[in-house]
Amino acid sequence: MTTLKISEDSKIVDIDSGYDRVIGNLFKNDYGYYFRRSPFTARLTVDEEVQVCYILDTLNRRWES
Repeated sequence: MTTLKISEDSKIVDIDSGYDRVIGNLFKNDYGYYFRRSPFTARLTVDEEVQVCYILDTLNRRWES
């Protein structure tokens, strides 16, 4: 299982690898936050997709409040 976190510059990184592998970037528009996978990144695993969805859900709920 991988562990993802949000870096200071709005990137989602995998901290379980030997280095911080960038999965993608978070962006914000008028409707909330959205995720865009980094170019040349391998497909996300199921665990990574679940964690990205959880992060987006949490951020968008906080943004709506």
